[in-house]
Amino acid sequence: MTEPDSIDELLEKCREAALRLLEQRLHSRAELDRKLRERAYPSPIRVAILADLERVGLVDDRQFAEAFVRQKLDSSRPLGRQRILLDLRRRGIAAELAENTFADIAAEDGDDDSELERARAAAERKWASLVRSGREYQKARASLYRFLAGRGFSGDIVRRILDELPSSPDPE
Repeated sequence: MTEPDSIDELLEKCREAALRLLEQRLHSRAELDRKLRERAYPSPIRVAILADLERVGLVDDRQFAEAFVRQKLDSSRPLGRQRILLDLRRRGIAAELAENTFADIAAEDGDDDSELERARAAAERKWASLVRSGREYQKARASLYRFLAGRGFSGDIVRRILDELPSSPDPE
């Protein structure tokens, strides 16, 4: 086998691997690059394939970020803005692109109160569970604070939710 043939074969195998990954779900460029690197494809091959996939529109970080944000905002497991942005960064999306995408979708969806509503929905389920467990009132509040903060809700939103809690630990 001549050297050009092996490069052509390697390019084709890398392209096929990338397309198989993209059949499963959208990927950011960085995610796809990492997964191809884990499969031991050399950097020049990965760069060429990723550039080609971007050129034809199969890899698009903006499109990935939009789909990701929409999915997280519509999820039955509510997440806050900070957590969604962190998850995007972990998937290789640039901070500015992540922020802009989230802001655009939030503006589109009229997100002024939806962050608070998502936090409230998460808090209601968690609070009911904490009350049923018989946890001490202050410990339950602290647990709820940590839970909401871990879900990416801002301190201001979490404090607003805690202020809405009943002043006694007894369920009505």
